[in-house]
Amino acid sequence: MMTAGRIALLATIIGLVPALLVPPAAAQQGTLGQWHNTFQIDNAEERPLLNPIFTVLLKDGRVLCLHITKFQVPPVGVDALLFPALVQSGVVLTNSRGVFDRAMAEYVLGLVIGFAKRLPETVRMQAQRHWEHRLTERLAGARVLVVGTGSIGREIARLLGAAGLVVEGIGRTARAGDGDFVAIHACQALDERLAEADYVIAIAPLTEATRGLFGAAQFRAMKPTARFINLGRGALADEAALVRALAAGDIAGAALDVFETEPLPATSPLWAMDNVVVSPHMSGDYHGHYQ
Repeated sequence: MMTAGRIALLATIIGLVPALLVPPAAAQQGTLGQWHNTFQIDNAEERPLLNPIFTVLLKDGRVLCLHITKFQVPPVGVDALLFPALVQSGVVLTNSRGVFDRAMAEYVLGLVIGFAKRLPETVRMQAQRHWEHRLTERLAGARVLVVGTGSIGREIARLLGAAGLVVEGIGRTARAGDGDFVAIHACQALDERLAEADYVIAIAPLTEATRGLFGAAQFRAMKPTARFINLGRGALADEAALVRALAAGDIAGAALDVFETEPLPATSPLWAMDNVVVSPHMSGDYHGHYQ
């Protein structure tokens, strides 16, 4: 979560020059967009500018006006910032590629181990003081489909591959002879490859092409023993279709770190499903990652 202090720190690091610090009434007028419910940012002019002025509305009511040439954000995904004024401006937008790769890959490995070794079920039985011997699954030879072959997807492939899983990828185009994946298939082959996977990892960026990528048809294409893990964006999957697939037994389980609405509403049926792991968009965060 971004704070006013982190905004100021980013401004210092990437050379943004504060032009004015004024009360809201004196700020340049413009429609304010919202990002992460912490600060609001938008172009103060209706027309695109080469070096636009942006206003940042801080929680304490102050407005910081910045003359921006470059804007760097901590997240890897920048879809929340792609409002028209920024897209049409001359501002360079950069993300934090590489910072979260290993942490998110470790998170995926933990989830896969948890599913295979039935750890959520074990924790529930411990809370109930219930003793029941059960068999678990081996990781070696299990098939994984990583949807999204960027730096995070590649780190996931390397780590799971080292644990003995067979990892394929879905990218924009098919590629042979890849060093991290057994094979990379084109997006058009998604449904076909879903039928072979024991674990499906969604880590693709959110674009118009990937929004709703996983719907009822995709969940039906998966094995009834398969698990779906989404660390990308909530909108990659049709949440209602996922709930129906889990309830009907079309897939065996899901681990979700991102959702269509965040925080996940208390009324969501996902909270109460025994075959679902819910986490609050934390898979890439670790002690010291902001330093």
